[in-house]
Amino acid sequence: MVLTSDLETRMTQLDKKMEEVMLKYGLGDIPEDVYNITYRTLTKQKSDINIQLTEAKSNESNLEKTAHVALVTSCKLETL
Repeated sequence: MVLTSDLETRMTQLDKKMEEVMLKYGLGDIPEDVYNITYRTLTKQKSDINIQLTEAKSNESNLEKTAHVALVTSCKLETL
């Protein structure tokens, strides 16, 4: 399981790469076709990470709910 913080770090790194490629294109350091391919690739990677982040946050939320139910149930064990 990938940690949310690791995914957020990767997202930040991708954002920086996207800014760099836009700057290089704007300065004329890379041709348009290279820019387009690179930008599409980075956008796809960001989309994949967003999906993983959503799943990770959902799992964390479910884990929190499960822990709460377990705590409440364990408090009631003495009365059973």
